[in-house]
Amino acid sequence: MKVPVSIADLGGTEIDLRFANSKEGRLSVIVAPVLRFADYLGEDARIEQIGPPDRVISAFGPEVIGENVEGKVLSMNVAEHGGRTYYQFELEPPHALITATAAGNRLYLFNVTANGLQWKRHYPELKKISDSFRVV
Repeated sequence: MKVPVSIADLGGTEIDLRFANSKEGRLSVIVAPVLRFADYLGEDARIEQIGPPDRVISAFGPEVIGENVEGKVLSMNVAEHGGRTYYQFELEPPHALITATAAGNRLYLFNVTANGLQWKRHYPELKKISDSFRVV
């Protein structure tokens, strides 16, 4: 079920999309202003300007999963698609896959979460969904 959830706070963090499936897990797209990291990053900020992967996940991970991410990050990867850099994270239970990038003056965080049973049964599909996130 797709639920529109934008809180329309132009100066703050907003959840723009949520989707949940009781058998497979949940996903959400969270949008945050890059100005939380610097006064000015230009008209089209890049995630590399915001910081390295560990800084980005430390700053925004708690907003995504609702708790501190220290010691919970199992893997961090950097990928490039269409000239845009994406940071990819896998966090320990509660299981989460987070893909982050920046465009314009916003940081985009794509979050896929699942409970233990959903993770066990659907991890390959959840990973594929997480890896497919793009901002155009």
